[in-house]
Amino acid sequence: MQFGPFLDGYHDVESQLIDYLRRKAEEAIARRDCEKSNLNSIEDCQRYRQKVREHFLKVIGGLPTSKCELEPQITGVIQGEGYRIEKVIFQSLPGFFVTSNLYLPEGEGPVPGILFACGHSRDAKAYPVYQKVCLDLVANGFAVLAVDPQGQGERLQYWRDGREDVRWGTVEHSYSGIKCSLLGMSIARYFVWDLIRALDYLSSRPEVDSTRLGITGNSGGGTQTSYMMLLDDRLKAAAPCTYITSRKAYLGTGQAHDMEQNTLGAITHGPDHDDFLAAFAPRPAMVGAVDSDFFNVEGAVRSVEKARRVYALYGAEDKLQLEVAPGTHCYHPLLRQAAVNWFRVHLLGLPADFETGDPKTRDPQELYCTESGQVLGDFPEAATIHDIILEELGKVQHKDFTPGLLEKTLGLPKLSGPTYPRVIANNEIADGIKREKIFFWSEPGILVSGLLFTPTEPAEDPVLLLLEDGTAETERSWELIASLLAEKRQVFLFDPRGRGAVSPRVINSIKGQPHHFFETEFRLSCDAQMLGTSLVGLQVADVLRGAEYLRGRAGREKLVLAGRGRGALLAALAAPLTEVSQLRLSQMQPDFAEIVKTRLYPLERVPILFGPLDSWDLPDLYQYLKEREIPIYRQLTAPLGSSL
Repeated sequence: MQFGPFLDGYHDVESQLIDYLRRKAEEAIARRDCEKSNLNSIEDCQRYRQKVREHFLKVIGGLPTSKCELEPQITGVIQGEGYRIEKVIFQSLPGFFVTSNLYLPEGEGPVPGILFACGHSRDAKAYPVYQKVCLDLVANGFAVLAVDPQGQGERLQYWRDGREDVRWGTVEHSYSGIKCSLLGMSIARYFVWDLIRALDYLSSRPEVDSTRLGITGNSGGGTQTSYMMLLDDRLKAAAPCTYITSRKAYLGTGQAHDMEQNTLGAITHGPDHDDFLAAFAPRPAMVGAVDSDFFNVEGAVRSVEKARRVYALYGAEDKLQLEVAPGTHCYHPLLRQAAVNWFRVHLLGLPADFETGDPKTRDPQELYCTESGQVLGDFPEAATIHDIILEELGKVQHKDFTPGLLEKTLGLPKLSGPTYPRVIANNEIADGIKREKIFFWSEPGILVSGLLFTPTEPAEDPVLLLLEDGTAETERSWELIASLLAEKRQVFLFDPRGRGAVSPRVINSIKGQPHHFFETEFRLSCDAQMLGTSLVGLQVADVLRGAEYLRGRAGREKLVLAGRGRGALLAALAAPLTEVSQLRLSQMQPDFAEIVKTRLYPLERVPILFGPLDSWDLPDLYQYLKEREIPIYRQLTAPLGSSL
């Protein structure tokens, strides 16, 4: 009854959504490359940097407007040979504790300070690979502050009663990151703020020369390093490792970043990876890469080449360097050696003649700042990222809902032009019910599909039906379809892009977990967000095209929009944008505010949307429909009972 593979052999649609997003991205990158090629003076570069910086700050939600007291606590000291390690806890926001290790060399100071940003390791600052970087730096006369990011080390934000309610690291970052996105900000806001406050603390220490500050980190720590290079002018040298590549190179990998690495409009408005480097000019920056990384080395080479043009305008080409080590993703010993030498030259004025060895590391537990190994174990009343996001929700003031606000949130494209519909099957399937298999172009490059069921004598407005898996669940949803047909309505079971018969192929290694953060739909949703739109918005645009087609086929001015599961969300979002006589929803999407308020929310109910809560929520949308006398029902078939 439903479509076979490749729309019954008529068209290969498995790659269309992937190719569409990649094509849009490559077009946007080409436009921005053209813009950057016209930067011919330092003044041009400064204006461009300011534009990128302002965009980045806007999409991460800005930074907190005031700084609380750090209230640092030193909970222990480890004496090493020629250095000591202080276990330091400070607060970056009121009650939001940051655990860190401060490595201090013996001898007279003040000495240069290096901020170490940790990548995605469970042990974070205490991860032996990261310890070795800190140990080599302190042995060369640098003070080093290694900081646990939220969700790692001693800062698990969903830890309770000795267990993780949400898996540490990338999963936790994305779990809270989706809530941030609904509020029109990025979880990156809090990563950056922790490091800004860490730099405040490092600068406050009498052993540290606050005019000679640097930063390094790899992987997720390379991400944080890059963000700080764009935002904090106190940094005089930097060494981002195993992160810098390019947006274009990333698109070909199938990899999915976590939410702090996916910012709205990153492809269309920046920053691309070369922008982080160019924004740092003419200060010295060393990019560390490994030749077999999933952060493609060819992207790193290209980004350094692009940024070198800006460094040349400053007469500082020698201040930008790329070091490539052999191997796969890690802070390789050769990169460690190169980073230490980079800081020796540019912060100490010493030659680049350091050769690394194999520094002896400590058991991670020796470096804990807390007794329990978790901030929430020692300080049960400490603020968590959930508390902080809730506080931001409390500041929201909604505007009067309008379709324009909805379109802006969705990043809704205006689709028009010929659809060239194909009816590839038209037959009677039971009791006078006809079924047509239909597909057509929603926009160039994107086919959508549907099954149109027609009863013997349709008399009422037709139904555009949106189900979780679209036409792929026709057989198991036949009772529902038959009930709608019994109302003397045509039923168009519709597949917007990414659903049912036009679902994309799997593009990464997460299989059989349809709501995992790093599966195909998550990756494509993040790509759409970096293009300044949303996958949900693109799907709603398809629904509007489906509604246009159905009204034309039925010869009716209005239709019934009906949806179940995630199809209910698409139906609700499309309703204010087309002519509907009823909206019927089953398994209704929870209010966006409820998702934010709920500490542990179910993944399958949450879309990746940027900023609806800035101005509206679903109850505002429903009220708008009610004022236009459009009934909204909590079920899909008659008898419908009372509406919302």
